[in-house]
Amino acid sequence: MKIIRALLYLAAIAVFAALTGGYFGALHPALDSLSHFRLHLAVLLAVSGAALALSGGVGGGLTSVAAGMLVLATTLGTPGFLHAEARLPGTQAPVYRLMHLNLRFDNKTPNEVIRLIGERSPDVLTLNEVSDAWAPRLGALKHLYPHQFYCESPDLVGGVAILSKRPFGSGAQTGCSNLGALATRMVDFGGRSVLVGALHLDWPWPFNQPWLLNDMRPQFTAIAAGQTPVLIAGDFNAVSWSHAVRRVAAETGTAHFEYRGGSWLFHTLPASWIGWLGLPIDNVLGDGIVAHSVAALRPAGSDHLPVLVEFSIAEAPEKPAETVLAK
Repeated sequence: MKIIRALLYLAAIAVFAALTGGYFGALHPALDSLSHFRLHLAVLLAVSGAALALSGGVGGGLTSVAAGMLVLATTLGTPGFLHAEARLPGTQAPVYRLMHLNLRFDNKTPNEVIRLIGERSPDVLTLNEVSDAWAPRLGALKHLYPHQFYCESPDLVGGVAILSKRPFGSGAQTGCSNLGALATRMVDFGGRSVLVGALHLDWPWPFNQPWLLNDMRPQFTAIAAGQTPVLIAGDFNAVSWSHAVRRVAAETGTAHFEYRGGSWLFHTLPASWIGWLGLPIDNVLGDGIVAHSVAALRPAGSDHLPVLVEFSIAEAPEKPAETVLAK
C-alpha cells in the first residue's frame, strides 16, 4: 500500500505540474500547448487525488481533489477575458448573422452543410478547409451568396473563404495572408462597414502555430489600426482560454465572444459527443460589435461544429458597454 500511495503522490504532483504550466503559456508555446488539456488534467488530478485519499494520503488527496475541482469551475465558469457585449436596453439596431464552420476538406456529407446554411440563412459565412472538392458546391450558392472571396493555401486541406449576401467594400486591411490562413473583407451591413475575417491557424507547438502567429502579426496590427468594427471567426486550433487566443485578440484589438461547450473532437468519435467532450477551438472575436448570442449548432458532417453569431453593430463604439456572458 505504501508503494501505491507513493506512486499516486507522484502522479498527482506530475499532473499538478502540467496543469500549472498551462497557465504560463505566455512564457513558451510548449506551456500554452499544455493549456489545451486543462480540463482533462483537472479531471485526472481530481481522480488521482480521490484515489490517493482512499489509499491513506488523505491530506494530499483532498488537496488534489479541491485543486482539480477549482480549475474545472474557473475554466468552465466565467474566465475574465471571455465575454460578449450586452445589447444596450432600448436600442433598435438591426440584427445580423454570421456562421463559421471548418468544413473539413473531405467531408463525406457535404449536403448537410448546404442544408444547414439554407436553414439558418446567415448574412455572412466564414469557412475553413475550403478544399478543391468544396469549390463547385460553394459556387452553386452564388444565387444566395453572390459575394465570395477565397484565399488559397499550400496545404492540401484547403484555404479560407468569406461568403456574403451583402456587398463587399474596399479597405487597406482586406486581402489574404501569405499562407492563406486569413481572409479579410469589408462587408456593407446596411451602410455600416464591418471588417470580417476568416482565420485558420495551424496546430499548436510543436507544430507551426507559434511561427504562423509571428508571421501574421503585421496583418493583426493593421486590423487593430482600422477605424471600422471588426468580426473575426475561425478554427484557431487553440482553446478559448489559451494564450494563443488571447494573443490574437490583443493584437487585433478585439474581445472574445464565448459560447458553451466544445466545437471539435477527433473525427473517429461520434459527432454527437463534440458539444460535451470536445474542445472550444472555433473562436469568434469582435470589436465594435454587440453579440446577442453565440452558439454551436448541430453537426454537419465535419469534426467541427458550426458556430452561429447573432450580432448588431455598436452604435457608440467609443463608449464601453456593460459586458455579460453570452447564453
